[in-house]
Amino acid sequence: MKGIGDIFRKNRLAAKQTLEDVEMATKIKKEFIVSIEKGKWRELPPKPVVMGFVKNLAGHYGIDQPKAMALFRRDYPAKKEEVNPKPDISLGLKWGPRATFVSALALVALTVLGYLGYQFFEFRSPPDLAVISPASQLVTEERELVVEGSVGKGATVTVNGQPAEIGDDGGFETVINLSPGVNELVFIAKSRSGLETRETRTVLLKSEE
Repeated sequence: MKGIGDIFRKNRLAAKQTLEDVEMATKIKKEFIVSIEKGKWRELPPKPVVMGFVKNLAGHYGIDQPKAMALFRRDYPAKKEEVNPKPDISLGLKWGPRATFVSALALVALTVLGYLGYQFFEFRSPPDLAVISPASQLVTEERELVVEGSVGKGATVTVNGQPAEIGDDGGFETVINLSPGVNELVFIAKSRSGLETRETRTVLLKSEE
């Protein structure tokens, strides 16, 4: 699945903008923009600063900011936790078979309850939907437009009533035929419980002269 950097780069190229254009519009150094597009997070400032960059770029390209931040958190390398090689264990603690059995039983019960709660929450919540392409208010001369995005597990997606094929990772892609003038693309994700999430994009197809 494409990372947030790939999405930013694709939208920049689709809008025919140079790095200098984006730098001037967002006030983000083009060196940082390149690092974000390439996913070279170690070459960037601290994470809170980069989060601000991502929000700024998402707004510039017309990408939903919460969904852009979700993709960023997925892509950003996790911080390695330091493990104490010599944990401090009290010598006075007594741990017998009964305590082990009770702890194991409690852990199983919590795991089952947590899973059931998560499944119920997922069942009663509208599905996640992130439209990656096209960018908002895209202007194009191509009659056939490739649209793509990602959707929550178990959901279906249609674009203007046309079903989109969904991959194992939740990514979807399909081709939409545009009409000359303004086209409104309506993305609908539907969960197994019938709940829906909608997104719209406006695309202008320039008439051939």
